[in-house]
Amino acid sequence: MKKILTLLILPIMFISLVPVSVSADTNAGVGPNSFFYFFDTTFEKVGLFFTFAYEKKAQTALVYPDERLAEAEESANSNKPKDVEKAMEGYEKKISLATEKSKELKDEEREEELLNTISENTSKHQEVLESVLEKVSD
Repeated sequence: MKKILTLLILPIMFISLVPVSVSADTNAGVGPNSFFYFFDTTFEKVGLFFTFAYEKKAQTALVYPDERLAEAEESANSNKPKDVEKAMEGYEKKISLATEKSKELKDEEREEELLNTISENTSKHQEVLESVLEKVSD
């Protein structure tokens, strides 16, 4: 029983300790049309669920929009509009979550820093989003 519990907890711990990075050049990994996409997004949700501090949750939530954006771009290149839509929904949810958790911080200075980071990230993503929109006009 301990081994099973350990095997379940280790991936969760790993996910919650992933460093925050900002890049539109992120590898898409598993795409929305893959059978394993469910597992990919579920591990993200579990990792966020077990991240209790608002600031850490906001920072962790900022990692995932880069991946969703890369998935949307890859899906647009493959002319898969439904996959683009699915990836963009995930992108918007994670940006919203990061914004929401940033606003829940009691330290106004840290809140402002995180909101500025979110704003900078979305500004950087605009170029990629415009490219995706051009490829998939729906």
